Amino acid sequence: MLSLSAWVAAAADDTHFPATPSPEHAARFAPPGQAERYQFLVTEVPIDEVAAFYARRAPQGSGRHFVVGPGVPDAFDSLARFNRFRLAQLYGGRAPRVARGPVPRASGSREVAAVVLLMSPYPEPDLGVLNPGTLIMVVSVAGASNPDRPRP
Repeated sequence: MLSLSAWVAAAADDTHFPATPSPEHAARFAPPGQAERYQFLVTEVPIDEVAAFYARRAPQGSGRHFVVGPGVPDAFDSLARFNRFRLAQLYGGRAPRVARGPVPRASGSREVAAVVLLMSPYPEPDLGVLNPGTLIMVVSVAGASNPDRPRP
C-alpha cells in the first residue's frame, strides 16, 4: 500500500507530464494547523487531461468523479489565510473550471484516503495573476494513514 505522499508522487510521475510540488500554495491556502493534510502541485497540463488521469485511478463504482465543470473560486478551505476579495477580483466574475474526486486508500480499494481538487485557471500564491495550467490540491481524509507525514 502506498502512503498518500507516495501516491501523489507516483501519480505525478505516471502522468507523463510535469507536476511540481508547490509549498507556496500550501502556505497560502491550507488552513492553519492543518497543513500536514494538504499537498499542492501545479502543472501546465490542461485540466481535462489531469482530470482524465485521476478518473482512471478513482475507486470502482465511486460515481461521477473528476468531471470538469464551472466552479467557484471559494474551492479553498474557508479557514485558509488569503484575501477572498482579492481572489474574486482576480477571477473578474469568471468561474474557474474545477473537478473533484477520491484517492483510493489502496489499489482497487473503495476506501478513500484523500480527495483531489483540480482548478484551472489557478491563482499564484500572492493572488497577483491567474495561471492557465492546473492546480492539484490533495487533502488527506481524517484517519487516513500517511506515514510520510508527522501527526500533530
